[in-house]
Amino acid sequence: MRDSKKESNMKFDFPQVDLPCEILAWNDVTEDILNIYKQSCRLKAGIFAICTEGKMTATINLIMVSATAKWAFMAFIFVPVFARMGIEPDMTQCAFRIGDSATNAITPFMFYMPLVLTYMQQYDKQATYGSLLKYTWRYSVYILIGWTMLLFIWYLTGLPLGL
Repeated sequence: MRDSKKESNMKFDFPQVDLPCEILAWNDVTEDILNIYKQSCRLKAGIFAICTEGKMTATINLIMVSATAKWAFMAFIFVPVFARMGIEPDMTQCAFRIGDSATNAITPFMFYMPLVLTYMQQYDKQATYGSLLKYTWRYSVYILIGWTMLLFIWYLTGLPLGL
C-alpha cells in the first residue's frame, strides 16, 4: 500500500531489497556508500531521460509543427514517468521546448517556409528546400547541443527554472 504523502509529492524511492551480507563482495560497504551510488544512478538516469525526450521531440517536430499538439500527446507520457524519477514537470517542459525549438528551421512543414524560400530565390533563382536545408541544418544541431548542455548544467546545479 502506498503512502499518501509520497503519492502527493510524486517522488518515489528505489525499491528496498533485503539481501544477505554474503552477497556483497566487500564487508565494509556502508549505507553512506550505497546512498552515494543511489544518487549517482538517479542523476545519470535523469540526464539520459531528459536527453531522450529532447531528441524525441526534435524528431517528431520534423513531421508535426504544432507544439500544442505535440505536447498534448507527449505530456501524459513524459510528465508521470519523469515525476517518478524525481524530475519536476517544469524540467520536462523545458526539455520539450528545447527539442521543439531546435528543429523549427529545418522542418518542411514550417509555416514560413514559402516566405523564406521566396526571399532566398530573390538572390538565387535555383534555391529549393534542399538548399535551405543545406544551409540551416548545422544551426539546428548546434542549437540543440547548446541548449541541451545548458539544461544539463541547470539540472546538475539544482537551480529552479521559474521564480
